[in-house]
Amino acid sequence: MVTILAASLVSLLLVTHPYLGFAVGILPLVAWFGTASKKNALFLFLLLLPYHATAVFTENFIGITGVKPFNLLAVFLLVMFLFHNGRVFRTEDAIEKKAMWVFGIYLVIFTVAVVRSLDYLHIIYMIAPDKYHSAPVNHILSFLVRPALFSLSFIYVLKHIRTEKEINQCVDVICGAIFILSCIVLVVTVANITRITLSRAYLDEIISSFFSMHRNAIGSIYITCIPLLVLRALGGKTFPVINYTAAGAAVLLLQSRSTIAVFLGGTIFLLWFAKRWKAMAFFAGIFLLFFLFWLPDFLARVLSIGLHSGTIDAVLTGRVDNLWVPLLKDRFNNPEHLFFGVGFYSILVSPAYLQHDIFQVNHPHNAFLELFLDCGLIVFSVFVFYLAMFLKKALSLAKKADTLTGWALFTCLITYLVGTISGRSFYPSRNTMYLFPIIALLINYFRLHLSAGKYKEAPFPNGD
Repeated sequence: MVTILAASLVSLLLVTHPYLGFAVGILPLVAWFGTASKKNALFLFLLLLPYHATAVFTENFIGITGVKPFNLLAVFLLVMFLFHNGRVFRTEDAIEKKAMWVFGIYLVIFTVAVVRSLDYLHIIYMIAPDKYHSAPVNHILSFLVRPALFSLSFIYVLKHIRTEKEINQCVDVICGAIFILSCIVLVVTVANITRITLSRAYLDEIISSFFSMHRNAIGSIYITCIPLLVLRALGGKTFPVINYTAAGAAVLLLQSRSTIAVFLGGTIFLLWFAKRWKAMAFFAGIFLLFFLFWLPDFLARVLSIGLHSGTIDAVLTGRVDNLWVPLLKDRFNNPEHLFFGVGFYSILVSPAYLQHDIFQVNHPHNAFLELFLDCGLIVFSVFVFYLAMFLKKALSLAKKADTLTGWALFTCLITYLVGTISGRSFYPSRNTMYLFPIIALLINYFRLHLSAGKYKEAPFPNGD
């Protein structure tokens, strides 16, 4: 009887809400796959992350607000974490304890920023009623609870992905997810190649219609994960090389200048960190030949934006004079806002925005500036201090281990931080979806080597 009722429900949903019916129909398979092994739930979560905003994952189940397939998958990941003896408040060593404390403080900062935005919720709702909510509960669900679900993978990886084999498996899954993403991006863009080469406006429309995300959010995935693709490609096997090549083609077709620059720079950075001089010279030569002789006209047009003027502001498409400087002036004119911030999406209630003195955007296009505006100088200074300390420690451990895997995980942090100069965010978001598991992998990788007292992966030589 239960089977008949379940089949009837799925059939009804397939007729009335096809995407939701499909999602509900595969729930038993997801449940079986996730419980078969304690890592499967995490791997499935990582594979599906790039598509979390698509219709199949965002339609409310039987009309209940917030009960969406992606949310259910994230909750399932949490359940599997607890089911496999995961303890949030019980740590095994000082490194894990410190990591959990810092992560907890990070979530508190994010939570306070979102809660403070309730004070001007009516204003941001009036500005864009199609993007924001008038009800506080819906606002909290959409901009606090749902983004926080991205961070669950940090806890899961930190607690459960502990051995070198598991770390490598997790890296392989992320690289597999990027390959699937690249294939989809290539199919979608090549099918519309005539339109997207005419104008990036068409590209924005096409990417948004499929992924329900801006192309820069897709670019953020590549920015975060490019060192892992290079790591696997250096192994010399065929599939990782194809994966890297497909990712490069997808990045070029996305036409995001920052993504293209960081993709190429991330490749060179990792090879430089790893002292792979011959490989670095080879890749640099290939890139140079491509940009000199084979660069398509539409990419040449995109990459040359603002270069003719010779000013930084023009190269950054007006961000300096029409966004960053006016926003900073606003803050320094109000001591309270300067030191304590205003809250999440504070740019929308800044005098510069309301008076139309800046671009009418909801993000300052710089992650550091966003944090400064929202949380104030005090929180911003503490955040930057601990970020610098973490990077310094990670660099020290990467040098000590001197392994390709260690350098690749460390370089992922560098590539994302470089990407924050012209966009992205430090909050849990579509931009940081893969940053959480990668940071946890980095911590566990170095913790593994420190606890062993020796390095299980032999240091690679100075050359190739």
